Amino acid sequence: MVLESQKKASRKYEKKNPDRTRYNSLKRGARNFISPKAGSKSDETTLYWNPYKYYEDLVAYREVLNKRIDEVEKQLAEV
Repeated sequence: MVLESQKKASRKYEKKNPDRTRYNSLKRGARNFISPKAGSKSDETTLYWNPYKYYEDLVAYREVLNKRIDEVEKQLAEV
């Protein structure tokens, strides 16, 4: 059970740090898709709904991720 004071503190942090909050949300979503926790709804959906489609999507994301890593490495080299 989450206390009301904890909820209030979380909302305050989110309001004060919107970019960080958005970044963490995006990261969490990607991580849940790529490596869902065993027994979670993400796990059930990705593996049991259509495991072949899930595999195809992971391969496609690997290609996109590798390309993005190369782009970021180039940007970091320029800094």
